[in-house]
Amino acid sequence: MQRIAAGFGLAAGILFTSEFLLEYAILPDTRTNIRLGWIEYGAVFAIFALAGLATGRKTGSARAGVPGAFWSAMIASLIWLAALLLTTYAFWGTARQEQVLRAEGDYEDFARSGMADFATFILQDLRGACFFHLLLTPALAALVGGAAGSLGRLLYTGRDPGASTGNPG
Repeated sequence: MQRIAAGFGLAAGILFTSEFLLEYAILPDTRTNIRLGWIEYGAVFAIFALAGLATGRKTGSARAGVPGAFWSAMIASLIWLAALLLTTYAFWGTARQEQVLRAEGDYEDFARSGMADFATFILQDLRGACFFHLLLTPALAALVGGAAGSLGRLLYTGRDPGASTGNPG
């Protein structure tokens, strides 16, 4: 089960990282950025569901989908965190970062916040995003994984689909 979770977690983490890099490459407007976000998170949660489905199918247990999706989300979220921090600090103060922050609505959020320093606001917002992403993504993935694990249990054939059928020795 760990191998399944690691593989799906890596795939979701690569998707997260690709979306960050794509934002800085194409410099989307707000509407396009929102659409990219929905596509990204929809695809990532589909990956978590697949992790739950795969672990449920492999073990024949609906419950196995929960840790399969949970650990996939933990791995993906840690990759997300590293990618977020790396891209934020690599582009800190550049025109590209300004455009990405505009597309994400950070300047409007700053104006509503009442804070006086934009850099302080961004760092505080970044910390909040990190905390809630690392907290909520695995929790929500566990719910998705439980449902997908139930489907995987229905597809269980009573044998390990990855097991060798040849002679052991």
